[in-house]
Amino acid sequence: MNLYLSRLTFNTRDVAARNILGDWYGLHRLLWSAFPDAERGGAGRVLFRVDAATSNCLPRAVVQSDLEPNWEEIEQRSLLRERVSLRVLSPQLAEGDRLRFLLRANPTRREPGRHAIHPETGKPKDGPRRALLREDEQREWLDRHGRAGGFRPLDVQVNDRGVIDVRKPPSVRIRYACIDFEGIIEVTDPDALLVTLRNGIGSAKGFGFGLLSLARA
Repeated sequence: MNLYLSRLTFNTRDVAARNILGDWYGLHRLLWSAFPDAERGGAGRVLFRVDAATSNCLPRAVVQSDLEPNWEEIEQRSLLRERVSLRVLSPQLAEGDRLRFLLRANPTRREPGRHAIHPETGKPKDGPRRALLREDEQREWLDRHGRAGGFRPLDVQVNDRGVIDVRKPPSVRIRYACIDFEGIIEVTDPDALLVTLRNGIGSAKGFGFGLLSLARA
């Protein structure tokens, strides 16, 4: 399996770049413009994360995709400080491998439906998503996704990054709890973890959540 990993470093001296970093819906549209539209087959699976500026680094978007992006049009604008860094990933995993990881996630749980019945299954429809705000709930959420996704968390730090506020035209506003998990995981099922790596983890993937970054420990 090959994946494409792009890094876009934003030029914070540019007003448009600063505006796009504060507009999650606009950023989503900007990044997706580097991939085929629906008429040409669609973008495939695209995941991204925005890393905030530090004393040594400007803010950047890390974008993972299963199709090769075309950043030329974006590079011609003044949004970026430099050309996009693009490389191909071919993950090789084995059971028992220990890997460093970073996951920015929106941990949630579906509340059980109370009244509405699904017309095909005859079962209650799922209720709304509820944000998991306690650290014990967040850790259990990660453990559960690990069991299904081919890994076991070993040493994990949980960092609350506050709330991401997404505004969709014309008047929709959605707030997502933003949690960074980082530390060490052990590979329990290499094939399942490759699927997890491609598909991401959790909800709100279109707005900067779900990208699982791995490196050798």
